[in-house]
Amino acid sequence: MRVSVSGVAGCGKTFFSKKLGEALNLPVLNLKDLCLEKGLTDSYDKISDSHIIDIDVVNEYILVYGFDDCILDGLFSHKLDVATHIIVLRCSPLTLFGRLSERNYSPQKIRENIEAEFMGVILYESLDGCDNVLEIDSEDIDAINKTLIWLESGGKEIVETDWSEEFMKVLSI
Repeated sequence: MRVSVSGVAGCGKTFFSKKLGEALNLPVLNLKDLCLEKGLTDSYDKISDSHIIDIDVVNEYILVYGFDDCILDGLFSHKLDVATHIIVLRCSPLTLFGRLSERNYSPQKIRENIEAEFMGVILYESLDGCDNVLEIDSEDIDAINKTLIWLESGGKEIVETDWSEEFMKVLSI
């Protein structure tokens, strides 16, 4: 089982991945670190301030180096064909705004991430590539337990999250 934990920047992927890895006794692969350490990036985009990842190369690396049971922690993890289950973390736009501001993200980058969260971009990309997708509120105190139950049940249920009201509040900030 390879469980992808994805979501927009600031939604809590790394924290959640560590907790889930502990609960399942599985190693956690931080994909950003892995790609930078192993040279699995194509290039660097100065405009978006991000590394361009070759998804096929990362898929191959995970298969070749025997990461059969693990948590795949990263923004693009939901795009990996090797993922058997995808957990899409959702987060309140107000929380995201605060977290991304603390990280000194530019106003444009904050807005892009909050809009992507509101529109459910990662969820829809995930549903396009995998049958086992869970959408869960990362701020839910019981998120790990709900995820464990979902995994035990086969991973088919989808829970819908709606941030419409908070999205409108963030737009007015």
